[in-house]
Amino acid sequence: MGISWVDGSNLIGSDNVQAELILLNCESQYKDNPIDLHFTYNSLIKLYYKESDKKQDALDKCVNYCLKDIALFPKFQKAYIAEYTHRGVTPMIPRIPSFQQLAIIYEKQRKYKQALQICKRALEFGLHDNTKDGFEGRIKKLEKKISQQ
Repeated sequence: MGISWVDGSNLIGSDNVQAELILLNCESQYKDNPIDLHFTYNSLIKLYYKESDKKQDALDKCVNYCLKDIALFPKFQKAYIAEYTHRGVTPMIPRIPSFQQLAIIYEKQRKYKQALQICKRALEFGLHDNTKDGFEGRIKKLEKKISQQ
């Protein structure tokens, strides 16, 4: 296979223009492969979030790819479990940063209700954000902010 999302991801920080070109190409290349598409989305999320201070539309693009990845998650989960079970491995779903990243963005934008919905959705899937208090703690913090509005 030619160039992959790994190649694009490895360029983030050193050549963001080339990274973006590769990753956008991978998005169409992997449209029928939820595992590679998920990792492509993660790389685009990382790229656009890093560029959000420099490029005007980067944060909007980051949000867009978070939403795409969240929508893809059920297909990703099914494909990931099938792939690794087929290999004889008991699969553990990797951390899914799109939920956490989008909740952070929404919270910074004072869109507390949207952030709360994202956190609750993550919990519905049994996900954890690898922070001390997890999505549960994030939910409590957001509910407090909503009640203070």
